[in-house]
Amino acid sequence: MEKVVLIDGNNLIFRSYYATAYRGELLTNSKGLPTNAIYAYVQMLIKIIAEEKPTHIMVAFDKGKTFRHESYDDYKGGRSETPKELKEQIPYAKKVTRAMGITVEEIENYEADDIIGTYSKKIDEEVLVVSSDRDLLQLLSPNVKMKLLKMKDYVYYDEKSFYEDYGIKPIEIIDLKALMGDSSDNIKGVTGIGEKTALKLIKEYHTIDNLYKNIDNLKEDEVTKCPSCGVLFHKSEIRANMKMCPNCNHYFNMSARERIELLIDEGTFKEEDATLTSANPINFPEYAEKIEKAQHDSGMNEGVISGIGELNGIKVSIACMDFNFMGGSMGSVVGEKITAALERAIEHKIPAVVVAISGGARMQEGLTSLMQMAKTSAAVKKMRLAGLPFISVPVNPTTGGVTASFAMLGDIIISEPKARIGFAGPRVIEQTIRQKLPENFQKSEFLQECGMVDIIAKREDLKATIFKVLNDII
Repeated sequence: MEKVVLIDGNNLIFRSYYATAYRGELLTNSKGLPTNAIYAYVQMLIKIIAEEKPTHIMVAFDKGKTFRHESYDDYKGGRSETPKELKEQIPYAKKVTRAMGITVEEIENYEADDIIGTYSKKIDEEVLVVSSDRDLLQLLSPNVKMKLLKMKDYVYYDEKSFYEDYGIKPIEIIDLKALMGDSSDNIKGVTGIGEKTALKLIKEYHTIDNLYKNIDNLKEDEVTKCPSCGVLFHKSEIRANMKMCPNCNHYFNMSARERIELLIDEGTFKEEDATLTSANPINFPEYAEKIEKAQHDSGMNEGVISGIGELNGIKVSIACMDFNFMGGSMGSVVGEKITAALERAIEHKIPAVVVAISGGARMQEGLTSLMQMAKTSAAVKKMRLAGLPFISVPVNPTTGGVTASFAMLGDIIISEPKARIGFAGPRVIEQTIRQKLPENFQKSEFLQECGMVDIIAKREDLKATIFKVLNDII
């Protein structure tokens, strides 16, 4: 039976050089040419031939910059310069290889990996790949095995043993590397995802395409896809970046507590009305179960957090809605807590700040929910009569009854870029009026042009902007 051995020459000569240079064995010939790498390289070739007894053998080398360098300027950019003593030995290593009767392959603009990969797919006989580069494990197939070189020994891999060790198919290494990146080649993966998490995800989803399709099912400690640019990120990176996409600055929704942390000075916030929970005033079917689920999923009793804290030293009454709790819908408790926050501002003679994010009134509470529009609007009127500033911060999305009440009644209305603010959705409006709406209709920029939003502030500037407004007013 024929046996073909394909050797990664670049990998072997580099290993040979550093293994001996590390020990200080910088051999030279009579002319002063370094020979330590050549010597160790030849010894390894002899050992491979003795152990594997190939009928055919080929050693592949890199030659010049590849198409990968053209596609990605920083490809292998993190690597240090090849030592001069090693560079001098590589041509002689190739000559010695040929002198041993071994085929040497090198193709302009291609790496040794490319040559080995091509050979392994074209040969029907038994193939053994020899290298310490784990990327080549993706070549494993019924007739292709690999001798993965370690520091002092090696491991044989075939499809079965690879699956036993990694729990994935060899071909899935491509998607694994795409997620985790490859530091040796200076290729970035998804920030925050190492081999452990990447391996876990590929075991479950097998391909990145399938991972994309199931992105909404991922756990909090895993990855998410930016809905704007489509790039994958570890969720921890999104959180660390104020819930903004590091690639395109798309704004992800912030929870109510994240908003509190963003706007209120650390250690100054005192929550109020935390124990209030919704009843079921019209006995809506399964409403109690929906509330219970929302409480479990969000870690909140209701869809808004309110209390008193300091914003750059200015004492404020603040309420922040949370879209994670039944889409930020305004039921009786949400309306009560926002009203109480405004009345608390009057009691303490301090400004009020309300961050609104909502899909509108909570239909499960019927008219009780709709009455919160009047209730919160009346509280805003009381603020105005008391001569106290009310800063409304509607963010994406703020719609329905919340927009039609307190959210658009602020003395100053501040929003974030590209926030959707409106009553009915654009599709409903277009179907009703049978006209095409402007491109940025209901976006904060459009509303600012129309005089419905006073200021648009980037998320990182939001606290400073509110402070400046309050500092100018009070």
